[in-house]
Amino acid sequence: MVRLLSVILIVHLFISGCGSPKQTTATVISLAGTEWRLIELMGSPIPATMTTMNEVTLQFTKDGNRVSGFSGCNTYGGGYTTPEPTKISFSQMLSTMKACPSNMDLESAYLKMLREVDNYAIKGNVLSLNKAKMAPMARFEAIKKQG
Repeated sequence: MVRLLSVILIVHLFISGCGSPKQTTATVISLAGTEWRLIELMGSPIPATMTTMNEVTLQFTKDGNRVSGFSGCNTYGGGYTTPEPTKISFSQMLSTMKACPSNMDLESAYLKMLREVDNYAIKGNVLSLNKAKMAPMARFEAIKKQG
């Protein structure tokens, strides 16, 4: 009797192990429709002293291929194109001209980076902006989907 129960248990485990894998529903994050927060620039993590009031953000809008955000002191906006999957370029970038006591170096480096990138990658909830095949120039974390 014990032997029969052992055989049944082994057969049951074998059959249940051979079933199709469970499908997990992962949320796919897209470039447009997501608000992104800068977490790394030119290989350096963004200081933890950045608060939600002055964090650097990036938002893409499909309608009109517009980009906008906050660069640490000023707001900025412009256009973007994605001529091929994972390729990107920014154009006609404008920024307000407010002077701030802090974050000006970060802001300057950030806006310069936007002019230089030519491709992007999204892995999980992280967006990387890159130039050629070099290390990412900037990394962003998705903070919320736009309604």
